[in-house]
Amino acid sequence: MNVKGVLGATAILIAGASLSCVSQAATYAYVSNADSRDISVFSLDKSNGSLAPVETVSVGATVMPMAFSPDHLRLYAGLRSKPYRVVSFAVNPLDGRLIELGRAPLADSMAYISTDANGRYLFSASYRQGRELG
Repeated sequence: MNVKGVLGATAILIAGASLSCVSQAATYAYVSNADSRDISVFSLDKSNGSLAPVETVSVGATVMPMAFSPDHLRLYAGLRSKPYRVVSFAVNPLDGRLIELGRAPLADSMAYISTDANGRYLFSASYRQGRELG
């Protein structure tokens, strides 16, 4: 695997997905690639730590940050180029692939996103010099 693109990535999230047909859960890494405007998905081989590419999903804008829902069945990605948006994805528990569910506007370019403990609300935070956000 060529890790040149991975090293320049903005965020890496690791998620375990339970597979009904396999006794052990699979583990996937999700990498937001700000410059190439996409999210890369890798499967992790727990026996040797190697990553294998699963897919790369274009989002069409500078993508970072990312957050999982508490059950790891949803991935949220903040788009930091105009128009500012959050993209929601369903995570396929069988192979880790992403399925885009929708996009919603954000007030600004968000540096951080997270869900509440139940996954019902999405929290985002930003900062901008000379601008009051609170």
